[in-house]
Amino acid sequence: KPAFNVVNTLMLVILFWTIFKLANLSCKNFKPALIWIFICLFVIGGHFGETLIWMTWLTGTCNYFWMTTFQLIYLIPFVQVLRGEKINSAVKILFPALGFFIGCGMEAANISTNFLLLIFIFLAFQKKILSRWLIFAFITFAIGSAFEIFSPGNQAQYKFIMSVNPSAFELSATNQLDKFLHSFLPIVAIDLFTLLPAIFCNKKNPTMLAFAVAGLLVPCAMMFSPKFELRATIISMLFVLVAASMAIEQLKNFSLPGKNFFPTLLFAMIFLYETSVLFECTQIYRYSVAQEKFILQNRDSELLQIAPIKSIPNLVKKINAKDSPPISNFAGILDNSDFYFNIIVAKYYGAKKIIATQ
Repeated sequence: KPAFNVVNTLMLVILFWTIFKLANLSCKNFKPALIWIFICLFVIGGHFGETLIWMTWLTGTCNYFWMTTFQLIYLIPFVQVLRGEKINSAVKILFPALGFFIGCGMEAANISTNFLLLIFIFLAFQKKILSRWLIFAFITFAIGSAFEIFSPGNQAQYKFIMSVNPSAFELSATNQLDKFLHSFLPIVAIDLFTLLPAIFCNKKNPTMLAFAVAGLLVPCAMMFSPKFELRATIISMLFVLVAASMAIEQLKNFSLPGKNFFPTLLFAMIFLYETSVLFECTQIYRYSVAQEKFILQNRDSELLQIAPIKSIPNLVKKINAKDSPPISNFAGILDNSDFYFNIIVAKYYGAKKIIATQ
């Protein structure tokens, strides 16, 4: 987990760099854009769309956050071509070769990325700057996307869902209404909030509009998926954040009151909050290591009693899914030695029986 936290933090930095690169942000507008991204991801998305859960913890992060970030990186040369920037020869060879593998990443993000690639190719054709390597890069990505959809893993998942819930793929009024009210509307609301800079921007360019539409395509497409949950917020939000950052870049011609003071204040507040989160996570990790050491030293006991976490940080309570019990014991064990978590933990560490004390 500590190694994952380091890599995930690096991926977050790469995400910010990617958004800034796509938006072509100047140094002058770097700070307001950074503040807006933090607010949308961790305040709005984290509270309403469970984005914070899937961004900072292992479950779902590699699939949702990392794969979408890789696909945004894949779009950078296309956007640079439209801006008239010179593309390195190595990029022209590397990106088409990587297209298939990046296309195998994430189905929901693939829909938006394929849409953007088609739009960018059309715009390049209109400007008479369309190169064969751009077409080849789109084709390899599209093939990877198709492979992902029809892969053996997805087919196995389809069979499993059908065996558990045969009505999952039915486009019944009840299923669609439930998806619309509990997933579609919250995600679209979050996306529209994220797009506020673009909505009020007077200079909307085709690339900005394309990223905005690409983000909104995600909840629309997911209406036809058997598994449509709020975790899809992160996918659509990353695309609309590019459009929002492009709009923030347009603010360089305007003089707003408190333009320097308020972003600096918000940045300081977010920095302090993230520092406290890091401290709390470190404390949880240190406590878990101590408990693991205790289990290994006393695993020959007939019944190994594990004390609960002494103080549960507010962060831990907040990141739990609504229907999940709060994290209060090591590895989720309970005061029941026959609970399956207790059995799994006991077998893993070679203990006879493990129970959580109150």
